[in-house]
Amino acid sequence: MPTARRELSAIPKGMVSEIIGPVLSCRTDWASAKVLLGDSNFLKRLYEYDKDNIADAMIKKLKKYTDNPKFVPDVVEKVSKVRACV
Repeated sequence: MPTARRELSAIPKGMVSEIIGPVLSCRTDWASAKVLLGDSNFLKRLYEYDKDNIADAMIKKLKKYTDNPKFVPDVVEKVSKVRACV
């Protein structure tokens, strides 16, 4: 688990605060993102997230990331397997 936390904390600040924060109903500032990453239930919350019922507004908000060809698991996995799962 320490390795996973270390790798997750290495995720670019923008990704954590702009993507994961809103998806998990958290604020988008870096201080809030660090608290989110430190939460012992963080990975559980991601795992249990209802990905089949994402609101259209959220999909639109995340489009700039999902349309990025570098933002796919195969590319991200080359940097970190943990990040690829996020």
